[in-house]
Amino acid sequence: MDTFSWIEDVDHPDTLPYLEAENAYTTHVCAPLEELRQSIFTELLSRTSDTDQTAPYTIGEWKRYSTIDKDQSYWVHRREDSSTQTEVLLDENERAREHEYFQIDTLQLNPEQTHIAWLEDTQGNERFRLYIQNLSTKIIRVVEQSNIKWTLAWLDNNHIAYIRGDDADRPCSIHLYNIHTEQSVLIWHETNEHFYLTVHRSRIGNVVVCEAHSKTTSDVRLLEINEDSWVLKQIRQKEYGVKYTVEVGCKKLFIRSNKERREFAIHTQDRANNQIQHPLWSPVSGITIQDIDLFDTHLVCWIRENGLLKLQVYNLDTHSSTRVHFPDPTYEIYPDINPHFETQYFRLRYTSPIQPDIVLSCCLNTGDASCIHRFNTPNHDPTQYRCDRIWATSKDGTQVPISVVESTLHAPNIPSPVLLVGYGAYGVSYDVGFHSHWISLLNRGFRIAIAHVRGGGEMGRRWYNQGKGRHKQNSFDDFIACATHLIDVQATTADTLIISGGSAGGLLMGVCLNQRPELFGGCVAEVPFVDVTNTMLNPNLPLTVIEYEEWGNPNVAVEYNTMQAYDPYAQYTGQPYPPMLITGGLKDPRVGFWEPSKWVAKIRSFHPDSSDILLKINMTAGHSGSSGRLSMLEEDAWINAFIIHCSQV
Repeated sequence: MDTFSWIEDVDHPDTLPYLEAENAYTTHVCAPLEELRQSIFTELLSRTSDTDQTAPYTIGEWKRYSTIDKDQSYWVHRREDSSTQTEVLLDENERAREHEYFQIDTLQLNPEQTHIAWLEDTQGNERFRLYIQNLSTKIIRVVEQSNIKWTLAWLDNNHIAYIRGDDADRPCSIHLYNIHTEQSVLIWHETNEHFYLTVHRSRIGNVVVCEAHSKTTSDVRLLEINEDSWVLKQIRQKEYGVKYTVEVGCKKLFIRSNKERREFAIHTQDRANNQIQHPLWSPVSGITIQDIDLFDTHLVCWIRENGLLKLQVYNLDTHSSTRVHFPDPTYEIYPDINPHFETQYFRLRYTSPIQPDIVLSCCLNTGDASCIHRFNTPNHDPTQYRCDRIWATSKDGTQVPISVVESTLHAPNIPSPVLLVGYGAYGVSYDVGFHSHWISLLNRGFRIAIAHVRGGGEMGRRWYNQGKGRHKQNSFDDFIACATHLIDVQATTADTLIISGGSAGGLLMGVCLNQRPELFGGCVAEVPFVDVTNTMLNPNLPLTVIEYEEWGNPNVAVEYNTMQAYDPYAQYTGQPYPPMLITGGLKDPRVGFWEPSKWVAKIRSFHPDSSDILLKINMTAGHSGSSGRLSMLEEDAWINAFIIHCSQV
């Protein structure tokens, strides 16, 4: 019997009053922190530029970029021609004016640059509407389809592919919309509930890559058009356990697949004959090929080695390769905009815990990278901070990497408050970039540590497989080992070790608190996935069936028993938690608002007089919290104030 199941029903007469009462209580308890919160908010504003701009790029005669000005919360997307006449393509601030929540996703122009399309979410529930504007007439049309999901791709100048979700929010069908007839046709409906669909336009043009992925298996098809007649070609027969992605060349397909090698290899396949395949690259042990980007004479390979994402550039003419090197011991890299197939340069973003985002231009022939754009981050000096990686030994002897950031003004061997962060799910790697709100903690003597636990992808596919399903306990053992290591080497003490994680990282927090509550001095759990068993038992909830391969299928006894054994909500029996700040979003389609809310209600049933368990439900947003940069800074300041408070209790 789930005593608090009534909270799951937003229409229950007691649900909204309960949430509002919890929010009011949190506001009351946090009132003494208001001066500190305001001070941190001022600091965050001081490190936020009044004006900023993205790195310009050119397509045809147009140069495109985006700007943001003082007091603006959203970007303005612009282009200018050879005479430097500037045209506003889309002002997000104007679109957001009438909405409490606003998000733009996947803004794209057609090849001739006569029409612009974008996805818009004004509820926070990730159910988008598709808008298309004629840039000559300025007329905006909305595609009258419900629950459009995240990705778009122009097939040619007149047709755009988009995706719709089913009642459980699974992206399940791809549609092709004609901007002249204003009609859509269904081109792929994926009936297997374990799979979700995505689309993207190939760099060579006039081909849309349509993908279906589960956690273990892929199915890729190419959408092409000839005189308004479209065709969808399957690359290979779907094979359970085989994951792959495809890059489209003029005559060949470049396929990254795990069929022959668990950590992926690359082979080519003739576009005219799917049966003719040629091996291209199978790396040595210890390297995972995470992704590939194809250009006319080079293949950019995103590889994982020793816990870090690296770039290896393969020359398709000479069959030689070169590495791109980065300066910091821990960092984050990801692609910038690279629209041109025929090019000798590749653009990427680089950031580290001490280095704000920069855009690098990499010479594909030499691997040399130079900075072509810096995003404005005033009042920050990277030389005042240092970052490193250390290793902890988990329960089974596995070495787990920890990224550590600290101020150079503090002695390295003296214990100080630590914010320990973790995620560890879906094979997602927690690569460590720059976070302005961390600087406010570092300047107050904190260290920041990121535990790269199993379940993530930092050490490859093996690392992911060892931290999911029946092996999920490894994620929790790894995080506990990282916390213990930081205490043992006297980087901190249990009283001043504050932990933080969101979504699946919130699950990590809940389990570790249940299993070792004495290790931690405080916790921030944002939109935490803590009601695992009940959620996975309800196939009508968004994304549940898709995630059977991640967490397990509770209709299978051994898998039910595994998740029940660590489920934070089910396994809470009155353990003495440290001070906690727990958040949720009323519109959240990924982690229902009731999960953190039920968790807090159960904690209070054991400790009714506890004043340091706080719940904050955002009543106008979803999984990602508030939209707009000023609102996000306010949330960051509030959370930082709580973290500092925990370290002083």
